[in-house]
Amino acid sequence: IGIKKTLHTITGKVETGLPTGYSVSGVVVAIGSEVNKFQVGEYVAAAGAGLANHAEFVNVPENLVVRIPQGMDFQKASTISLGGIALQGVRRIDLRIGEFCVIIGAGILPYSYSQSSAHMHKDNQYL
Repeated sequence: IGIKKTLHTITGKVETGLPTGYSVSGVVVAIGSEVNKFQVGEYVAAAGAGLANHAEFVNVPENLVVRIPQGMDFQKASTISLGGIALQGVRRIDLRIGEFCVIIGAGILPYSYSQSSAHMHKDNQYL
């Protein structure tokens, strides 16, 4: 890695103008001509690094968008993709009946992992 690169990383400036985020929610304000699953005015959440950015307006492919449940606020809906990330992780570990799983962490992703795991693998034990 090297000292020079490390020092540059620590003291270097972050480029401005780069979009951040990967999970958003909001109202559909326009759709493309090939979009048929959503309509203008629907409440949705979307995911996708480099697409579902923290911005006033985003342009996200239809396959990365879901309707949000009626009554759910946008703040909660914007975390829907985190549940998807957790669910994919649970599927990939391929836990078998009787096996143990230890989930380390205190944030929303470890919590989502534990909830998804417990729901999908009721016969297993989690710490």
